[in-house]
Amino acid sequence: MCHNIVEGRLYEGCGHFQAMNTERCDCQTKNCVFSRTHPPSCVHRACNRFMTVPQNRPIRQSPRECPDCAERQRAMGSVASVPVGR
Repeated sequence: MCHNIVEGRLYEGCGHFQAMNTERCDCQTKNCVFSRTHPPSCVHRACNRFMTVPQNRPIRQSPRECPDCAERQRAMGSVASVPVGR
């Protein structure tokens, strides 16, 4: 089956992946509606209408957390430093 290859940045601090580019990998199967070899006029119900799970391909790696996780950590840190009950 056809699938997407997603290139992006892997943040090793939190494990999140940020997509930067997506390209399609063609399975070259005539019964896959996403393939270039699938006839455009085909209306057969047996044709595959789903792609497999996208494949993440890290092209950049960062030892830090992603921006969302870093912001969440900063926000939680500022809440923890506020005195309670004053």
